[in-house]
Amino acid sequence: MIESLGNRERITREEFLELEIPTEEELSEVMNEFHADKNRIREIEEGVKELESEINELVYDLYGLDEEEIETVEEFLKRT
Repeated sequence: MIESLGNRERITREEFLELEIPTEEELSEVMNEFHADKNRIREIEEGVKELESEINELVYDLYGLDEEEIETVEEFLKRT
C-alpha cells in the first residue's frame, strides 16, 4: 500500500482501512532480521577499523615515522 502512495503525504480513510496489520510472527521475523543486520554492520565496522589500522601502520613504515611522529599523526587524526 505504501508504495502506491507515490508523492502523496496522506492516504484516504478507505486506504487506511485496507492496510494489513502484520502478525506477531511477521513482526518477530522483521526484528530478527533487523538485529542480525545490526550485528553484521558492527562486524563490518570492526573489520574496517582493523584494516584502517593496518594501512596506517604500513604508511608509517613507508615514510619511516618514529613513535613521536606517529603519535603526532594519530593525535591529528583524532581531531579531524
